[in-house]
Amino acid sequence: MKTVNCTERISSVLLLVFSLTIVQCVCAQITITREDMPDVGDTIRLSSTITTGGIDYSLTGENLLWDFSSLVPVTQQVDTFVSVSSTPFIYRLVFTSSIATIARPEPDVDFIPDYSVTDVFTYFKESEDGFQEAGVALTLSGLPLPVKYDEPDVLYRFPMSYGNVDSCQSSVEREFPDLFYFSMDRKRKNTVDGWGTLVTPFGSFNVLRVRSEVNETDSLYVDSLNTGYRIPRNYIQYKWLGNGHSVPLLQIDEEGLQLTVSYIDSIRIITSMPEQHTLPGQVRIYPNPATTAITIEWENPGSGAVSVAILTLDGREIWRTERMFSNPCMIRETLPLEDLNIIAGIYVLSVSVNGAPVVIEKFVYYHP
Repeated sequence: MKTVNCTERISSVLLLVFSLTIVQCVCAQITITREDMPDVGDTIRLSSTITTGGIDYSLTGENLLWDFSSLVPVTQQVDTFVSVSSTPFIYRLVFTSSIATIARPEPDVDFIPDYSVTDVFTYFKESEDGFQEAGVALTLSGLPLPVKYDEPDVLYRFPMSYGNVDSCQSSVEREFPDLFYFSMDRKRKNTVDGWGTLVTPFGSFNVLRVRSEVNETDSLYVDSLNTGYRIPRNYIQYKWLGNGHSVPLLQIDEEGLQLTVSYIDSIRIITSMPEQHTLPGQVRIYPNPATTAITIEWENPGSGAVSVAILTLDGREIWRTERMFSNPCMIRETLPLEDLNIIAGIYVLSVSVNGAPVVIEKFVYYHP
């Protein structure tokens, strides 16, 4: 019979306690703080796609496993964060150190007909209490236009733990004589509604899950066109945050029928779209915004039935056309918006190839 001395018993107990402590640390929920937000010089590669592959991303709770390892990227981009001092001087007159501490360059956009929009930045302020979006700046046909929100959009409040709920209301209203007027009113409610383990093609991570309900109204009036439009928007953002990763490890934005999925990733070779959808190639919609009609062009991938539909953001179909094609070809279709008796706002164009519906793009319609 083997005897166990006191030293061995104590060692065994200590080993057991140590092992349990490790297990507890691995499985315990995390806390998100200022240290988990972006720093100047951060460069983050993001993959994007349009589907979760049938995974119910709305499910949440305590000690949950979210397995998104089957995500297939459609595109990739690299987000960078820069110092406010490296942005254009005119912008910095508005975004002083008390207003913003970091900035993110954005792609050039085309939201006002006949005007070029360049040097776009989003400005953020980081503190021990939270992370907020302070405003945007752009150059419109050579004219710098920095726009600070009258009230910032508080994206996160720190320290962030499971069960936290907070809300904010951000707004801005600006008029640039002889150019345009715009306003934005945004209401956000953040709920930290889950914690657990997230699995993506990039790896496995301990995370907190944040659900943000956003109700927003954007208004724009363009002097040169003598017209404007008001766009109500309601969308939900799901964000999985981990320690030390600067941006969400996974973010899913849901607005009406449109789903946008992005996640931190390594370099991938983009070879095809997700198998559950057959997408047309090279889709173009112009003009956008539109006043009377839009023209869409796309490269039809093969033979079969093709349906094109216009829907409201809540999924109501207001127009559809169907065609049969026997060979791959380039298709051009002009859609007379004036004949549809629709109000000004944002609409969704959906293209269905052989019964696989895919939301392609949103467009803006306004009355001249």
